[in-house]
Order: sequence, then C-alpha cells, then structure tokens
Amino acid sequence: KKCTNTLRSLDMSHCLKIGTEGISAVALLTGLTKLILDRATGVDDPALRLVFKECNKLEHLSLRDLPRVTNISVNYIGKFINTIQFLDISNTPQLTGSIFNEVAQMCPRFRVARGDGCYLIDDVPLITMGRCCKTIEEVSLANCVKITSLALRGIANKCKMLTTINLAGCIKIDDAALGCLCEKGAFPNLQNI
Repeated sequence: KKCTNTLRSLDMSHCLKIGTEGISAVALLTGLTKLILDRATGVDDPALRLVFKECNKLEHLSLRDLPRVTNISVNYIGKFINTIQFLDISNTPQLTGSIFNEVAQMCPRFRVARGDGCYLIDDVPLITMGRCCKTIEEVSLANCVKITSLALRGIANKCKMLTTINLAGCIKIDDAALGCLCEKGAFPNLQNI
C-alpha cells in the first residue's frame, strides 16, 4: 500500500501467469505514468478497464501481443486518460484503430503510435491524427493490410512534427502514397520511412 501513490513505472512484460486479479491490483497504483504489459497473455478486458479508469496519469502504455484484449477495455483509455504520449498495441489481434482515434482526440501530447501487425486497423486513425493530433512524431503500422494511400493523404501537411512513419507490408499502399510522401512541405520533419 505504501507505493500506491509513488510508483511511476511498472513493467510486467512476459509475465504469463498474471491474470485478472493481478492486473486489477495495478489499478491501485494511481501514480503510474508508465505501464508495460507486453506478452502478459493472461491480461484481459475487465481488469484493464479498471486500470484505465483509475490510473489516469499514464503517459507511456505498451500493450503488445495481448490476445485476450479487445476494444472493450482499450477504449476506456480515451475516456479516462488524457496524458498518453506513447501507445503501442502491436500484434494485439482483436484491436482496431478506434483506440488511436480516441487517443488522438483526447490526448493533446500524443507523440508515438505503434500498431504493427494489427490487421483490423484501417485509414481512419491516421485521418483522425491529421485532423486532431499535431504533436504526433512517430507512426508505425507495419503489416496493417487495410491501410491505403488515403491514410497518408490524411496526415500530409497536417502532422508537421512527424519524423518517422513505418508502413512496411501495408499492401494497399500505392503510387499515390509515394507521391504524397514526396510532396514539398507535406512532411517537413520526416526522416525515416
């Protein structure tokens, strides 16, 4: 109980035996700013909803490779937390881009979005980022097969802070996307593609 307000960072990645009870206890750590649950495959929606409701100071959140997590819990992030700067949902198969939509609209300091291998993510999150999120610096959506050139058009000339974008394996990207990337002034800080 003594660390519930003072603990700032918790990394429980690869903790395969952590389940609902353990993750529910994390909700008591209301001072957390960084939470990493990568490959903690016992993590599920009911416990995460409680964490997102109570730990509203989170800035760095990594939820990679969590097969039991769905939009039911992660959409709570946008409802209760407005401090997210880094969000990684890579290879969490049941998640769509709706979480990036929520965070882009609700978190004014959102800088890093990673969703590599999330096959359900489409163009909408990037279009939303272009409309709402001027602070985004890095977007990695490798192997998100629903992403098209419209996504790049959605952030061109809008996300001026963008330095890195990874769309490797996005099989619907075409010549129009390359043209958009090369458009003068569209991405003035872009360094890595």
